[in-house]
Amino acid sequence: MKLIIEGRPVISVCINDIPTWNESIDVARKLGSTRRSRSGSIYRKMEHTSMTRQWRSTAYYVMLEHMRAGKVGMLRQAFVLIRVSSLAHRWDVHNPWIKPILDGFTDAGLWEDDSYKFVPAVMPMWSPNWAGAKRACEFVIYELEEVIINGHIQELPA
Repeated sequence: MKLIIEGRPVISVCINDIPTWNESIDVARKLGSTRRSRSGSIYRKMEHTSMTRQWRSTAYYVMLEHMRAGKVGMLRQAFVLIRVSSLAHRWDVHNPWIKPILDGFTDAGLWEDDSYKFVPAVMPMWSPNWAGAKRACEFVIYELEEVIINGHIQELPA
């Protein structure tokens, strides 16, 4: 299999110092969410933590600054490639921290909503450590025109 992404990204945003897996567990334990919820997740309360709100707010202001500078406008449909620094040990960043960052981009007006209709493709990709960043995510965002798999154009949500 070969993954080919054609075209230039609309924008690339790096978010540093994402919490590690152990830091995430510590937050959940402090909130008393170490018991299993109905959904089976023992970290359910994390979505309401101040850390989650902090990442959403950070992403909002970072993207808003780019949008106000005219570097990017509202996208019709987007593909988000998330390059995750793989230096941190046991770092399952794509579970608890990517969603609030995408929410922050939505709040800034990058797309109408972060649902499948406007952001039908999000792909975390573990990458070697870059620029000395031990715990970082780079959000590389493309305007999505079409998806081709094995020579066949895939229908995107309308």
